[in-house]
Amino acid sequence: MVITEPTSPFLFVEKLVVVGRNKNYVVPFDKGLNIVYGDFDTGKSSIVNLIDYLLGASELDTYDEIEINGKYALLQVNLNEKVYTIKRDLFDKNKFIDVYPSLIEEMEKVFPREYGPNYSKKGSDGYISDFLLQSLNIPLIKVKEAPTKDDSPTKRLSFRDIFKYCYLNQDDVGSKTILDNNNFSRYVKVKETFKFLHMVLDTQIADLEIELKDKVMQKNKKEESFNNVASFFRETKLGTEESLKDEIDKISKSLIQVEVNIERLTSSIKSDTKQFEEIRAIVRTYELQIVQKEKEKSSKKLSLEQKQRLKKDYQRDIRKLEVSLEISKNLPKDEVSNVDCPICERQMDLEKLKYKLGENPVSAITHEIKHLKGHIKSINLLIEEDISEISQTEQRIVVLKENLNNYKDFLDIETNKYISPYIVQRDALISQKATLLEQKKRIEHLMKLRMQLSELTAEANLLGQQIGEIRKNIETLEQKAPSVSGLLQDIADQLDDFLNFIPIKNPVNINMSTKSFLPIVRNRDYVKLTSGGLRTLVSVGFFVSLLKNSLVSPTYLPRFLMIDTVGKYIGKTDSTKSYDSRNSETNIEEDIKEDVGDLSKFHNLYQFFLNMEKKYGSHMQIILVDNDLPESLEQSLQQYVVKHFRRDGREGCDIGLIDDV
Repeated sequence: MVITEPTSPFLFVEKLVVVGRNKNYVVPFDKGLNIVYGDFDTGKSSIVNLIDYLLGASELDTYDEIEINGKYALLQVNLNEKVYTIKRDLFDKNKFIDVYPSLIEEMEKVFPREYGPNYSKKGSDGYISDFLLQSLNIPLIKVKEAPTKDDSPTKRLSFRDIFKYCYLNQDDVGSKTILDNNNFSRYVKVKETFKFLHMVLDTQIADLEIELKDKVMQKNKKEESFNNVASFFRETKLGTEESLKDEIDKISKSLIQVEVNIERLTSSIKSDTKQFEEIRAIVRTYELQIVQKEKEKSSKKLSLEQKQRLKKDYQRDIRKLEVSLEISKNLPKDEVSNVDCPICERQMDLEKLKYKLGENPVSAITHEIKHLKGHIKSINLLIEEDISEISQTEQRIVVLKENLNNYKDFLDIETNKYISPYIVQRDALISQKATLLEQKKRIEHLMKLRMQLSELTAEANLLGQQIGEIRKNIETLEQKAPSVSGLLQDIADQLDDFLNFIPIKNPVNINMSTKSFLPIVRNRDYVKLTSGGLRTLVSVGFFVSLLKNSLVSPTYLPRFLMIDTVGKYIGKTDSTKSYDSRNSETNIEEDIKEDVGDLSKFHNLYQFFLNMEKKYGSHMQIILVDNDLPESLEQSLQQYVVKHFRRDGREGCDIGLIDDV
């Protein structure tokens, strides 16, 4: 079915990239319906958190894998048919945000703009909020803190105020405190934002006239900047964008040719020096022989040291035995109990000494000394052999090194004769390559300047379109301004269709509160609904109704919706199951009464999104995050799944957003 082209702003997320230390983690998106689902704790919610953060949120809920592996994030986003890449640091929320007017793949071709992440820190090009609002052709206005007072102070309306109606996070799905309705001071601004988005703000015409004046001034300034820059380019004879591209192509071809010539020259050098391969082989042989001889020398030295230590041990034993022999020879023959040691003259017990020396000590000690001296004689012969072999090895090493040096000198001299002419040519080619690279870099810089000029033209044209749209909106408001009551009735009708499609039990008296601008079901305000499952369906239906209204009516609400854990409490409720802390906001008995555990409701919820995709697919974008899909629709929904996570990685699924842990 063909529908009329919507006039509400279009925000389309094309690609999310977490730039990591080892690799990049990419999530692609399409227009229409996009689904991310899978196991708990796999990074599903991080995907929508990151999108929110890159669109200016003040906080990012990171987890260990991102903190360990991530560096910064990129978001390629289409804002009213103009593509930008937003770059933001993951760990310093106060750092400036860079915006490139290009695809992610073409970021290096353009200069980025620098924006402050919030209104307390201004970048060189302003604030990210103002950039997003202006790119979506949403007027920059202020709203009253106390709308009923004429002298009420005003607050700037930011993109973050508007995005509250585009992102239903997992904490807000089915929550009683949706849209900060429990905080009176903040909720005043939320309601004023709601009226502004739907063009029913009391000061809307006056605000639009101020915005019109500002846009005209911006357009004139852009055109003046364009004329000044274009004049400078003409005076400096800077080539056109087409001529610069031609020059880059020409240089690129020259670089390819230089690379070919360098490669050809390298091949020629290898070819012309083949005759020296035999000499190189001899050199390698000598080098190996020297290494082998050095090893043999080291081995012989080690063996020599061991023999020398053994000889010293034998000599030490002989000296001890000779002392014992001297003692034995000088022992007294008389029967006495104590004697003086003939060596140290200390008193010794003769009986104990004789016992230790044995019956015939002189003969035994003499024999042992003779035996040890025989060992020393044999070791001396082995030591002499080792010393001789070490000397011979050293002489052989000297000869091998002399031969090696002679061959190396010859090889260097002869190779130099052949290679020198090539070296000169190669140096010239390398110098030529460096010159070409420098020229290419300079022209690419000029191309960026040219692109900046084109961007000025595009921005001036965009401002022209926005001026036309603002004039049209002013004219519409002057002729037939929508009323708050009429607007709320339109949204209530959309909500009624949704809740009847699910269906909820007893879907009657469905309206929108003129006081809170929140849904009413069965004449009960949203916050008084006690079933978490029912509130889930009503909160999702409310946001979907706002999106549908932006598709069929002129609004300032972007045609974009993210919902995290869309099936919270739905299709999973069973009277026999216990609930964990995540379900603390619901009343189990009320959930059972509402029959939110009926799987058909879970099925119909996703069927509704499928129907929206078929009818409005190319005109909007919906990103849904959930733990699972209804089995009855799993096959039909697969074409819209952009990521499916399983912690065990089965069936080819990623284990999570960070998939290399």
